Amino acid sequence: MSQPLRKRQRISPRRIDFTNGLFSDELILHVLAFLSANDLAQCCQVNHVWNRLANDTMLWKPLFDQRFHQPLCRYQSTWSTAFRRLPMAPMWKQQYRLQHNWLAGLCSTRSIRLDSLPSVLQDMNANQVQNYIQYTRNVICFPNDDRTGVLIWMVHHGQFRLVGQVPLSAHSTLNAILHCIKLAWMSGRYWLAIGNNLGGFEVWTFTIDIDKGLVNLLPLCQSAEMSHALDPVIALDFDSSMLVLCTLSMKLCAYSLTSARPISSLQSPVTRFPVLLTLTHPRSGRWTALLCFGMPVGNGSSCLSVQEMTLSTSSLVSSRYCSVFCPDQLFVTPGTDINMYPPTTSMQYSKPFLMTAHSNNTIRQYRLISTETTLELEYVRTLFGHTCRVDTLAMDTAHGRLVSSDRSCLKIWDLLSLDQARARRGSRDEYKLDYLVTLLHDQHQLDRHTFVDWLQLDEEQILAVVRPQQQDPPMLKVWSFD
Repeated sequence: MSQPLRKRQRISPRRIDFTNGLFSDELILHVLAFLSANDLAQCCQVNHVWNRLANDTMLWKPLFDQRFHQPLCRYQSTWSTAFRRLPMAPMWKQQYRLQHNWLAGLCSTRSIRLDSLPSVLQDMNANQVQNYIQYTRNVICFPNDDRTGVLIWMVHHGQFRLVGQVPLSAHSTLNAILHCIKLAWMSGRYWLAIGNNLGGFEVWTFTIDIDKGLVNLLPLCQSAEMSHALDPVIALDFDSSMLVLCTLSMKLCAYSLTSARPISSLQSPVTRFPVLLTLTHPRSGRWTALLCFGMPVGNGSSCLSVQEMTLSTSSLVSSRYCSVFCPDQLFVTPGTDINMYPPTTSMQYSKPFLMTAHSNNTIRQYRLISTETTLELEYVRTLFGHTCRVDTLAMDTAHGRLVSSDRSCLKIWDLLSLDQARARRGSRDEYKLDYLVTLLHDQHQLDRHTFVDWLQLDEEQILAVVRPQQQDPPMLKVWSFD
């Protein structure tokens, strides 16, 4: 009689963690290099050994280059090399996550009420408010209520704290009031330039301690001569050695900060709006000042112009001018005064791009070509996507981003991928590809209009001064992508 067959005992396979001394780190990293970003993110959750290996910098650098550093735009070969999106520090995973969040619109928001913002700013348009509020390296500043000083606030871990005030020296002697400010970070400290309503300026430097607040506040320079007639400063820019400013009467002046003496002065008989002034760092002991301005030419059309000044430490070396006609007309209802709606509402310049916002819901992009023999504005494209007037712009060409705002939303544009989107546009439902992300001001009340008075961005966040209604107090709203 045959024996019954015994059931074979099932032996569960032995699981071996090849990271636990079986393979070297070099071999493991070679295997992990074939994984995608999502797979690496899951590997980080296994244990601390896998987390250490999957977070290796050399695994994320190829993924970053493959997704974010490919030449997506046919204009890139003619644009400045500063327009390439390269991280400043070799933390490639953090940079990958940050870029991904920007492209996908993944962000957290928080709002801070600004009770101390001067009420006079509520009567200004967005382009004028840009000259009264400045933000650099977690520091935001704006004038006090009577515009006799500048309040310095610090944004730290979501908290908004007043750290000090910079006085306006010209107020005590000439009864001047603040009309324009510019904040910069140079040589390990903050530099603040203040323009007043008499056409003068003063420059201060300071540092900020998290515990002590505003420290080492020092006056650096003040204009020796100021007009007693009202001719307020409407735009200014500076570096550690030179300052340029433009007044309401379209007087363009350059000053040396070492001696506070004027270097040159140009006067225009025509008033322009809006006005944008930038000063680039010296090359061979020379500075370049660019005055960009819009000017209506009738029938809802406008003209965009650039005045370039080359300066030395003692004189004006050269001055050039170029302009381009903007044929887009403003569409308004019959009987509406077209002068109430300026054709150009805002502009931003970041070498080599000049972006202009318009009342006809569009954004136009130009490239400034400046050589030894030529100064030219080259039209690049018109951006569509807004359904109402574009009020403010903010641009960061180092990362290829443009942020625009209207009364209903913010839009984030990826300047490098616009041409790629246009090339693959083949159906009617793909017209949304001009812009990447739309951020609504209020997710719950879509019919409410939000007024954006000021807009700025850096590598990790967008900051805006908003008012839910015209009479409501302003709020500082922050969209963080980190």
